[in-house]
Order: sequence, then C-alpha cells, then structure tokens
Amino acid sequence: MILDSKAEIAKIDKSNACGVLEALPEDCEKALRNADELKLSYKKPKRILIAGMGGSAIGGDLARDWLKDRISAQIEVYRGYELPRYADADTLVILASYSGNTEETIGAYEDAKKKNCMMAVVTSGGELAKMALKDNVPLVLIAKGFMPRFAISHLFISIAVVLEKTGLIKAKEEISSTILALKSLREELKRDTPVGMNEAKQLAMRIGERIPTIYGFGPFKAVAKRIKTQFNENAKVPAKWEFFPELTHNEIVCYESELSKLLFPIFIRDKAESNKYSARINIAKEIISEKCETAEIYARGDTKLAKMLSVMYIGDFASVYIAILRKTDPTPIKEIERIKNALKGVKD
Repeated sequence: MILDSKAEIAKIDKSNACGVLEALPEDCEKALRNADELKLSYKKPKRILIAGMGGSAIGGDLARDWLKDRISAQIEVYRGYELPRYADADTLVILASYSGNTEETIGAYEDAKKKNCMMAVVTSGGELAKMALKDNVPLVLIAKGFMPRFAISHLFISIAVVLEKTGLIKAKEEISSTILALKSLREELKRDTPVGMNEAKQLAMRIGERIPTIYGFGPFKAVAKRIKTQFNENAKVPAKWEFFPELTHNEIVCYESELSKLLFPIFIRDKAESNKYSARINIAKEIISEKCETAEIYARGDTKLAKMLSVMYIGDFASVYIAILRKTDPTPIKEIERIKNALKGVKD
C-alpha cells in the first residue's frame, strides 16, 4: 500500500508537503512567539477588514468564523483591489499576503492609506513589507520558505494576535491549548500511522476518483472552504463546498440528478452541534445517501478553535494523501503561476 510506505510517498512528494503538515503544531508555536512581539497602539476599531487573496486570505476566514460571536466589531474578509466605501478611520485593515507581492492586496493597502484606516501588515516580505516599513505601519514579518497555503499557521495566528493587541479578544490561551490538540491529532494523521488507524488516509482512499464535496455549518464554513481549496491545490482535482442551512435550500436538489453520483459528500460534524443543525444535517445526509457514498469528519478538542483546526488538519492531510494516490506531487501549482506570469505588466 503506497500510503503506508514513506519511501514511496517521498518519491512523489518531492517538496515534502507531508513533512510540512506534520510540523504544523510547531509552526503555530513559532508564529505565536513571533507575532507577540508586535507593538500596536490603536484604539479599539469598530470594523475589521482582513484583506488578502487565496491561501493568504483563508486565515481571515477562519478568524471571522472563530470570533464572530465573541467580539462586537464587524469582521469582513475582503478579496480585491479597492476597499468598501465604509472603510474609514474607525476601521482596522489587516493586510495579509504571504509573498508580499499580491497585487490585489497592495491595491488594498494603498486604498486603506488613502482612507486613513488603521493598518497592520502580515507578510514574509516583498513590496508590502517595504511599504509598511516606509509608512511606519505595524508589521508582522512571518517565516519565509512556505507555499502560501502551507503557511496557514503563521497567517492565521498572526491575524489573531493583531486582533488581541487591539484589546478586542484574548486569544493566546485558546491558541496554546489548540496547539496541544493538534500535536495529539498529528500522531493519528502522520505518514508513519498506517491506513487502518489513520482517518485522513482512509478518507483519501474512499474518495477515489470522485469529486470531494465538503459540507460545513456554523463555525466550520471557512474550514469547509479551506479543505475544498486544499483538494484543488494539493490533489489537483475538482472539489466544491457548501454550508448548512443554506445548502438545504438549493444544493440538495442536485441529488435528483444522476450526475450527483460523481460527488463524494463529506459532512463536517460536531458532537456538540445544536439540535437544529443536527436534524437538518441528518435529513440531508439521508437524502444524499440514496445517491452517493458519504463520509463524516467529526471535530476534535474542547474549544471552538481546536474543533475548527482539527477538522482542517484532517482535510489538509487527506488532500495530500489523495495526491500521493494519484502519483501527483502536491506542492507545484502550475496553472496559478501561469496566470500570475500572464498578468505581469497588465495595468488599468
């Protein structure tokens, strides 16, 4: 079995995506120490805009879902060049770009500066770091050497610490306990753990040639989106995501079609989910199971953040294991690079 052979995995996983995932808890610890050095003296913002694209924006999505019922400030993740009209001096704009050269995020920086917003930058360098240093904007310089999607620990935790330093939340204790939960979960998901005891390997094998379709709810909406994009970028396969209760008002009807047999629905679950969610998910699963094999990923841990990141961790590993099964190196993203190269020099 290829997934139980580290030697065979290494032949395919040339850039060591598995090793990067296995180091995630320690990267979280490094990110927490690094971001904690940031000095911030802003007043409490009324609104939070987290500006970024792709893998650099998903940390904002996670932060929004984690904190939306905990803080009074509105949180929005913004993907684009110009900020919404309402961005002003009472708005904190966190600009997240792993490379520091994302053109949309640079555009958002320039617009935030014009609008006199409070600003903070999270990046590993590039033009965004140069701009922040020149303008004396608070800057979290994160570790280099990652693909953006694998830098989720540094991006998400840096955003969380920025928010803590505004006085809006207390984050470090929950982050620290979440890291412990991830270390424990890693023992089940890592390469050394055989298929029979490894949820991520089992999930990858069950998906096979079908289209992974991830269904989240509540705090797991961004997690579902993250897993979908990991299947895209790591496994190089089509994938989709939706969330409850919205999907029961539209998506559910697609299972009347024979084409739905191409899908492999994966339900994110939480043993503490409310009765309303539980009943709706169970009814939907019953309908969907008439056409498709389905799977469930149950959240682990005692806190909201631990539950969110545990599901994400399982999905991340599964996406890499699917790539291995398909004899595809998980790390390269040729088509994204092709688009970036084609757009160089394009101006309005």
